Formats: sequence, C-alpha cells, structure tokens
Amino acid sequence: TATAFLGGPRSLLEDVPTRRSLELWAATRPDWDAQEAARLMEVFELPLKTRPSRLSLGQRSALDAVFALACHCPVLLLDEIHLGMDVVVRRRFWDELLALYLRERPTVVVSSHQVDEIEDLLEDVVVLQHGSMSAAASADELRANATAPNAPLASLTDALVDMTTPASDTIS
Repeated sequence: TATAFLGGPRSLLEDVPTRRSLELWAATRPDWDAQEAARLMEVFELPLKTRPSRLSLGQRSALDAVFALACHCPVLLLDEIHLGMDVVVRRRFWDELLALYLRERPTVVVSSHQVDEIEDLLEDVVVLQHGSMSAAASADELRANATAPNAPLASLTDALVDMTTPASDTIS
C-alpha cells in the first residue's frame, strides 16, 4: 500500500524550481497524476518556477497539498498541512480533499490543533494527550458525550476541552 505523509519534514528539492520536485514525484509515485498536479498548482496559485526555499509558509503548505492530492495514494497522512495557508487557499484545499475522498475513498488521517476548522470533515477522532491516546471514538460520539441534557450538540472543540480538563480545573 502506498502512503503519502505530508506536512512534516519536506520531501522537496529546496533549491531548484518546484517543477523539478513535481517531476521527481511523478517518477517515484505509481499513481501520480501530472495533469491533476498542474491543475492544483493553479487552484492554489503556486508558481512552477519558484524554488520551494523561497515560498512562504502558506505556499509551502499549499505545495504539500498538491503533492498529497496528486499522488492518489490509498493512505494520506496529513500533519498540520493547512498551516499558514490563507483562508481562500485553505478552503480550496479542504474542498479538493473532500472531492478526492468522495471519488476514491482513501484513508485520510489529519492531525491538527485547529479542530474548529475541520470538525465537519471528521468521522473518527483520536485524542492524544501528553503523548498517549486518551480517547478514540466517532466525532458524533465525542460531541454527544460533551453535550448537557436538553442543550444543543456540543462542538468537537468543546468536547476536547471537556475531556482534557482535569476535574479540579472546572468552574463550579
């Protein structure tokens, strides 16, 4: 099974034009879609001639998104991939990821500290606290467990705050 891990240490050729990294991925990923990569470069407003070392954090994140989406791997591990993306590009990325998921059904693992932004995309959630797993459940189960009787459904952020706040820290 092919896996793509993006958002962590970069797997780009830093000091050559971005198109060279695209060529490298095309040569090393069996399901790479060069036309899809070119389309996504336009969607995310990324220049082909610029070297990755000269891109902003948001542009580098968008470039990682291109690699993640164009590789068509059955497993995508996305570690804070959206950091630094401006709001428009970030929305485009989530839309593209959702469209890919609906078409191909890859396993997508997203790690993020910005849960509010992605909670509507999540089916299952694993909560890591101090390096250990403290919960694993569906997003809906976590929300329901954090919802007071006769109250509107809690957000996933509320559920995470509730489950990670020691009882002595709660306000009575």
